Amino acid sequence: MKLELYLDYGCPFCLKGYHEVIALIVEEFCDLELKIVPCEAHPRPETHGLHTDICARGFYVAGDYGCNPIEYSDIIFKASLKDKVDIENVDVVADALANIIEPDDFIEGIEKGDYVDRLKENNEKAWETLGFPAVPSLKMGDSTLPAVPGVGLTRGQIKKFIKANKA
Repeated sequence: MKLELYLDYGCPFCLKGYHEVIALIVEEFCDLELKIVPCEAHPRPETHGLHTDICARGFYVAGDYGCNPIEYSDIIFKASLKDKVDIENVDVVADALANIIEPDDFIEGIEKGDYVDRLKENNEKAWETLGFPAVPSLKMGDSTLPAVPGVGLTRGQIKKFIKANKA
């Protein structure tokens, strides 16, 4: 069974939800396949909020180079929310990822526009098709667990959702 985790790399609630999902998979649901779906809480051309499009598209660029999606997400969340680097600057993001992907390869993938459409599709699916009010939010089969704006998801909610939809 596949669990889709919709998240924004600039969202502290997403970081918490991401860690809870990873912990639950490791501790209790090791046979569960996790699909990380990066999206943006504040897509361009919005003028407020942090723009995380470089990080979201970079998820797929890094995947093209064989980078582990968990390792990528760990690095990006740390850079964005703990180290507070400028994740709207492709050079800064590339430097943060230098241990898993050559910075020039990452920059080239972003600058040539790789995955602009994929990110747009992720955004449309999260906000319009599935109608999530906030992230992190989950999808498993036909069921969804939307985050509460300004709250996110608790470990208990995530665990209950997985158990109910795993059968």
